[in-house]
Amino acid sequence: MIMETTERTNNNLLGEVAWTAKGNIKPESEYDAEKRRRFKSSTPRNAPATYRYFTYSGWSLMLERWRAGNSGPYNFVHYVWGRDLSGSLDGAGGVGGLLATEVDGVWYFPLYDNNGNVTDYVSETGEVVASYAYDAFGRTIAQSGAMADVFPFRFSTKYYDAETGLYYYGNWHGGQDHVFR
Repeated sequence: MIMETTERTNNNLLGEVAWTAKGNIKPESEYDAEKRRRFKSSTPRNAPATYRYFTYSGWSLMLERWRAGNSGPYNFVHYVWGRDLSGSLDGAGGVGGLLATEVDGVWYFPLYDNNGNVTDYVSETGEVVASYAYDAFGRTIAQSGAMADVFPFRFSTKYYDAETGLYYYGNWHGGQDHVFR
């Protein structure tokens, strides 16, 4: 992946542009003064872009508003947070603290392992609609279910960007094929 980061003075926004390794999707992000991502677009070659806007309470993502293309209605995804693994609202960075996600008017509830990794999402009716398994480094080694690609919060209860294969950890991205030194 080729990554270019720029800083703009208007509204203290930081911008980031990257082409994926295959070169077929161009994701762009903008950040607020607290380095929270407030906007993301994904532009596949020869297709309309998808635009996503993020609203936070502190560091907890509360609302994701998105649409494909420049027109048409927005889709909304709501997130409800509670106490994380530390027993507080954000002492462990939200790990294990996501209580529910609303997608298209239906509520889904994450299930966790002991490390705060989302292993499953369950619908209001109790049906498992997505399941995930990870290796020790956060790489998804298995996923299944009709909605497995819908839910972005996965390993360490962090937002997974399918376009880049990276998790959004707040101030930085870490990924399945990313080596930290």
